[in-house]
Amino acid sequence: MQRQRQLERCGWEFFRIRESAFYYNKEESLQRLWKILKDKGIEPHNMF
Repeated sequence: MQRQRQLERCGWEFFRIRESAFYYNKEESLQRLWKILKDKGIEPHNMF
């Protein structure tokens, strides 16, 4: 948590998913993350 706080002061943003929520329903747990990334203009890049 200390490292996270240091990085947040530098402008980093974190998204946390509880382990139990992830294992209960992975797709639903990640939907919020995918929306946040898309809203920020961050999309997958195919390197091949």
